[in-house]
Amino acid sequence: MEVLSTSPYAKVVSLERLKSPSFGRSLYEVKTDNWKNRSPGHGKELYKTSPSDLFILADFKPETVNDLQRDGSIWSFALSAQVLNEENDNVTKLKSNFKFIASKDIDIDGMGQKSLFIIF
Repeated sequence: MEVLSTSPYAKVVSLERLKSPSFGRSLYEVKTDNWKNRSPGHGKELYKTSPSDLFILADFKPETVNDLQRDGSIWSFALSAQVLNEENDNVTKLKSNFKFIASKDIDIDGMGQKSLFIIF
């Protein structure tokens, strides 16, 4: 959590609530724009979405853990459940489409025109 500012992140292009799974949490499908800060940590390997990856979905790009405590911020933990598609145009552009389970229900309609970000 201390390296949020250098973690891979992407702007959310679309977010849709799917049928709720039997264990009581909603399932969502997200499509992202190009991932930025593509190398997790300080390694040379580029980030690629995998099942069971843990994300923060937020209406802002947090730089530190303290940013998550600011008034008026909307965020949730998200656990990748299934990768549907990844488009790799070239080495610098990678877009994702995957399903995730959120730590709390996301009021998609209440988001209005706010931008959303997903951070690995």
